[in-house]
Amino acid sequence: MNFEEILSSVGAFGKYQKSHMVLLCFCMIAASVPVYVQLFAAGESDHWCQSWPDEDCQNLHLATTECVQLKKVISIPNTLNTADNVTIYEECVKYNLSNMSFDSAMTCYDDRTGDIDVIPCDQGWVFDRSTYPSTMVEDFELVCERSYLPTLAQSAFFVGHLIASPVTGAMSDKFGRRWTLLFCITLITASGTAIGLSPNVWMYIALRLIVGFSTRGISISSFVIVCEMVSISMRMAVTNAFFTFAPIGHLLVLCFVKFIPNWRLVHLAITLPNVPLLIFALFFAPESVLWLVSKNRLKDAEKVVAKMAARNKRELPIDLSKNLKELSKVQESSGGKWQDLLRSRIMFLIVVINSFLWIVHSFVYFGLSFSTSDIGIDPYIAFAISMAVEFPALVLCWLSAEKLGCKLASAGSMIIVGIICCLAVILPEGIIRLVCVTIGKFFGTITFTLSYIWSTAMFPTFFRSRGLGLLSMVSRIGGISVPMLLLLDEIWVGLSLLVIGILSSIGGVLCCFLPETMNKPLPATVQDVENLYRPFTSEDKSCEMKDGISNPTEANITEDEI
Repeated sequence: MNFEEILSSVGAFGKYQKSHMVLLCFCMIAASVPVYVQLFAAGESDHWCQSWPDEDCQNLHLATTECVQLKKVISIPNTLNTADNVTIYEECVKYNLSNMSFDSAMTCYDDRTGDIDVIPCDQGWVFDRSTYPSTMVEDFELVCERSYLPTLAQSAFFVGHLIASPVTGAMSDKFGRRWTLLFCITLITASGTAIGLSPNVWMYIALRLIVGFSTRGISISSFVIVCEMVSISMRMAVTNAFFTFAPIGHLLVLCFVKFIPNWRLVHLAITLPNVPLLIFALFFAPESVLWLVSKNRLKDAEKVVAKMAARNKRELPIDLSKNLKELSKVQESSGGKWQDLLRSRIMFLIVVINSFLWIVHSFVYFGLSFSTSDIGIDPYIAFAISMAVEFPALVLCWLSAEKLGCKLASAGSMIIVGIICCLAVILPEGIIRLVCVTIGKFFGTITFTLSYIWSTAMFPTFFRSRGLGLLSMVSRIGGISVPMLLLLDEIWVGLSLLVIGILSSIGGVLCCFLPETMNKPLPATVQDVENLYRPFTSEDKSCEMKDGISNPTEANITEDEI
C-alpha cells in the first residue's frame, strides 16, 4: 500500500484536510499582504524645495494650501509644457532667495529680470499629500539624489525571496514543515513590527529583506503541508484554491492603506493578524506524514494518520505500521545522479529554457503589478483591478490546461501578453492603457501559475525537487530586476512595458521547444523525459506509472519544488 492508498483509506480530502487547509490559506494571505505594501508606503508624489517654512501668510488672509502654492510659484523654477499647457516645477532646486524675506520676494516677483541663481534644496521638501497622506519617501526624504533608495528597498524584498528558496527548503527537510512555518511566522511578526518603528531608511531596507525571506518561507511551507495531505487527484484543484488566497491578501492591502493614513501604522496593522497564526503553527499545524516517514519517525507518522482518520470518521488500515515501514524503505532507495542530466542534450535544453521562462514569468507578473501606479489613473483603482483580475485568471488557467494542455496554454498566453504590452506603449495613458495592462496581467497570471504545474512534469524523479528549487531561485532574478525595470520609464514613458512585451513574446516562442506533459505520467528517469518529445502510447512500457506517478514518493512535494 503506497501513500496514495493510505490517504484514500483514511479520507483523501475530508474534514481534517479541509479544516487545516482553511487555516493554512490564512497563512498564504499573511504572506501575500506585505508584497505590495511598499507600492503605497513609498508612493511617488509631487515635491519641491521648501522655502520660508515659518511663513503662514496670515497677513494675506490665505488658506494653508493657497500659501503653500504661492511660495512654490515664487521660489521654484518652472517651465511650460506647450503640448499640454501644464507648468512643470523643478523638484530638486529652487531660486536662491535665502537672504530675502517672503514679503520682499513676493514684492520683487513681478520685477525679475535676467537669470536668477538656483541652489539645491537646503530646507527640506514640500510633498503633495493629495494621493498619499503619509509615505516613507517623505519621512526619510528619499528624493533627488536619494530617490533610488525606495527601489533598492523593493529589490531587497525579492532578494529575501531569493535567499528563502534554498534556505527554507533545507530547513524544511532538516526540521520539518511545521517548525519552518512557525519560524517564518515568528520572523515576519517581529520584522513587520520593527518596520513600523524604523528610524532610518537603511533599517527599513534590511527589515524588508527579512520580511521578503519570511513571506516566501510561509507560502512555501503552508503550500507543501496542504499538498502533502491531499491525494493527487485533488492536488490541481487544491493548488488553484490555495493560490486564490494570494490576490485576496494583495487586495487587503488596499483596505489598510486607504483607511490608515500613516505608513508606519499600516505596517503594524498588517503584522498584528500574524499573532493568531503563531498560535495555530505552534499548537495545531500538522506535520507532513511523508516528511516524518522520510526521517523514519514512523510512530509520529502513525499518530498524524490516526488523527486524520478520526477527524474524517474513517477506519485506520490494519497494516498501517507495515505500510509506513515499506514506504520509508522505498524513499531511502529512490534517487539518481545529477550527472545524468549533463549527458542529455534534451535535459540541458529543458533546464535552460525553463530558467529563462521562469525569469520572464516573474518579470511579467510583478512588472505589470507594480506598474499600476504609472498608467495615468487613480493608483488605488488601478491596483484593485490588477489584483481582482487574478481570480478569473486562475479559473481559466485550470480550464485551459485541461483543454489545451500546458504547452499551448503557456505559449499562447505569453504571446498575448507580449502583443498587449507592446500595444500599450503607443496608447495614451488612462483607461485605455489600464485595459491593456489588465489584460496583460490576466494572461501573465495564467503563465505564472502554469509554470509550477508544467515544469514539475519535465524533471525526472531524482531531480524534481532540486530542479524546481533551481528554477525558483532563478525566477527571483526577475523579481529583483522589476524595480529597476520601472526606472526605464524615466528615459521614455512606456519603455518598461515594451521590454516586458518583447521578453514575453520571446518566451512564448521558446515554449514551443518544450514537451507537452498533459495527461502523461511523471517521468522517473532521464530517458522518460526524452520520451516526452515523442507521442506517448500505451506500448511505452518504460513510462507506465500507476496513478500518474513513478513511485509512491512522488506524492512527496518538498519545499524546493515551489
